[in-house]
Amino acid sequence: MSILVLVWGAGLLESFSSISAYLKSYLRDEPQSGQPAGIRAMTRRRVLDLLDQLETNPTVHYDEIYVVGHSLGGVIAVDALAEFGDRNDGVVLFTWGSMLGLVTQQEPLIEAEIAKCYEAPTRLKGWIDIVFAKDMLSSRVPVPRRRTEGGGFGETHARVFAASRSPRLPRGLSIFELASVHDAYFRCEDAMLMLVGPASALPAPDLGTPEAAQTSAAISR
Repeated sequence: MSILVLVWGAGLLESFSSISAYLKSYLRDEPQSGQPAGIRAMTRRRVLDLLDQLETNPTVHYDEIYVVGHSLGGVIAVDALAEFGDRNDGVVLFTWGSMLGLVTQQEPLIEAEIAKCYEAPTRLKGWIDIVFAKDMLSSRVPVPRRRTEGGGFGETHARVFAASRSPRLPRGLSIFELASVHDAYFRCEDAMLMLVGPASALPAPDLGTPEAAQTSAAISR
């Protein structure tokens, strides 16, 4: 039995200017009014608490947990799963229109979190990244560089997850409606069909593809 967990980002915010403000607050782990911890710590904790509940449910055993992170939800999902440790072997992560590529270029912290998903002794069961070519508010998930003992970055990892997919937009959408395109993943047949099948039917890792080198160049500083 499988279960779906949705980590939704931009759809909960009033405007795209709010997205930028929220992202800055999240990365800085700024405290929320009346709360004992920062926004990043609390948001990540909510996701981890939910995953803990699903995994320890005494009445239902889930063979697979599908986590879908849309928009900023992709950043939050990766941040949480990087800390989920040796329990990730039953988790499949789907990032839909995430901002991970854009954020990684500005914030080494996020590249380090992606690297944890590559370096963990028990990796995610799968990671499927879907990005519309016309979605100007999202970017492909990069292949991270290896973390060094000094806290920096070294060579780029070999690819261990499937390369990003760019399906066609659903019919009837205008590429000039940025918000509509960014939310269209929930209407994308290719993306939705992946959620109803077993993990064994998902795209296999594209090991050693040229995209890995291209992604490395894109995030190099």
